[in-house]
Amino acid sequence: MTELQKYITSYFGITNENMDKITSLFTESELKKGEYFTKTGQYCQKLSFVRSGFIRIFANANDKEVT
Repeated sequence: MTELQKYITSYFGITNENMDKITSLFTESELKKGEYFTKTGQYCQKLSFVRSGFIRIFANANDKEVT
């Protein structure tokens, strides 16, 4: 069982058939340091699962980045 499957199982009662359908919708990708998952004003068409590392979420307010 992958980390994604363990995470889904810990929160939802999912059958194996449905788990296969759900996990087939995910593809592995990597963000390098300094890259953006999405930017302000862009429509995000992705759902993600962070396997390792951190993602910082912030907004610009009064010329400052607010985490």
